[in-house]
Amino acid sequence: MTPYTLALELTALLAFWVGLGAWQHGRDVPARLPFVGLALSVLAWCTGEALSARGLVSPWTGVELKYLGIVTLPPLWLAVAIHTARLEIGRRLPYLPLALMLPGLFAYALLFLGPWAALFLSPETHAQGGRGPLWWVHAGYAYVLIVSGTTIQLSAAIRAQRSGGSGRWRWLAIGVASVLPLAGNASYIASGHSWSHDPTPVLIGVTLLALRSAVFSGGLLQVLPIAQRDLIDHLPFGVVLADRFGAVIDVNPAAERRLGMRRRDALGRALEAVLAFVPPGTPVEITGVEVRGREIARFALLDLPAPGARLLAPTPGDVAA
Repeated sequence: MTPYTLALELTALLAFWVGLGAWQHGRDVPARLPFVGLALSVLAWCTGEALSARGLVSPWTGVELKYLGIVTLPPLWLAVAIHTARLEIGRRLPYLPLALMLPGLFAYALLFLGPWAALFLSPETHAQGGRGPLWWVHAGYAYVLIVSGTTIQLSAAIRAQRSGGSGRWRWLAIGVASVLPLAGNASYIASGHSWSHDPTPVLIGVTLLALRSAVFSGGLLQVLPIAQRDLIDHLPFGVVLADRFGAVIDVNPAAERRLGMRRRDALGRALEAVLAFVPPGTPVEITGVEVRGREIARFALLDLPAPGARLLAPTPGDVAA
C-alpha cells in the first residue's frame, strides 16, 4: 500500500464521517444537503481511486466510481459556497445545484453507452491517456463552477476580515483552504498529468474540515447522537450556542420563539447581535465552556426556570389552555 492510497482511504473515511455528522446536526441549515452531497462526491472519488489502486476492482470500474464524484462535485462546491456566504440566490434557487449537475451527469452517462463513451472517456482512450472532446468541455465547465465557488469563499473571508467581526480568522482559514484543491488540480493539469497521482481529492478532504466548522455546530469530527439532538430541541427554555469566536452555531426551537428569529438566520452571526433580539425583561444567562483553561464555546440560556422548577416541556393541553 502506497502513502497515496492510504491518504485516499483516510480522506474517504473523513468524508463519510463529516457527511454523517452534517446530516445529523444541521437539519435546519440551508447548506446541509449540498454539503452532504459534497462529502459523498469526495467519498466516491477517493473510493474509486483507492479500490483500483489496491486491485480490488478493475481499473475501468474504479474510473466509473471516481468520475461519479468528479462530475457531481463542482456544482455542490458552488452550492456550499453560496450558502456559506449567505447569498440570497441560495434561498431563491434551492434546486440550482441539481440544474448545474445535469451537464456532468449527461457526460457521465456516456461511460455506460458503449461506443458513445469515446465522446467523453472510454476504456481505450483512458488506457492511452486520451480524452474525448466532451471531457474537455466538461473540464472547462467544472472549472468555472469551482473558481466561482472559491471566489465566493474568498470574498466572504475578506469581508469578514475587514469587518473585524467575530470569527474573522476562521473565515480567513476557510478562504485559504478553499484555494488548496483548485491550486493542486491546476498544478496537476499544468504538469501534463505527469505526476504519478492527482492530489485534488485529498486536498478537498482538508477543505471539508474547514467548511464543516463554518456551517455546522459541534466539533469537526463530532457526530451528535440523535437522542442528544432531540433533547436539546425539546428543552423548555431557550439555548443559543456560540463557538469560541463568538459566532452562533446552534439555536433551539424555544430560543427561536423568544428571539422571533429562525435558526438559519441566526447561524454565523455574533452572539451579542442575536441576543439583541431578546425581548426586554427576558432573563438571559451567558456561560463560557472551558477545557484545560481555554474557552471553547459560550452559550446563552433564555428564560431559564427558577431553581426547583420542573423542567417539562408544555403539553398540547397546556398550550390549548
